[in-house]
Amino acid sequence: MSALNSRHRRSARPARDRRGPLWSLPLQQFVHRQLMYLVVIQSVFTALAGSRLRWQRMQRYGTLRVPAGR
Repeated sequence: MSALNSRHRRSARPARDRRGPLWSLPLQQFVHRQLMYLVVIQSVFTALAGSRLRWQRMQRYGTLRVPAGR
């Protein structure tokens, strides 16, 4: 029981990590939210228009030539 209690006390202490990157967290959340809004709005307009978005595949021309020695 005491081993479990000491393990709990250690995990309850604040971590000693650097706090430097924490300032960017609200910015990341804001940018991510705006990006998700853009994706949802584009999806709604696409669904209302009845069209599908393609995967934007590359066009294949079939012009590759394999050397005769292979």
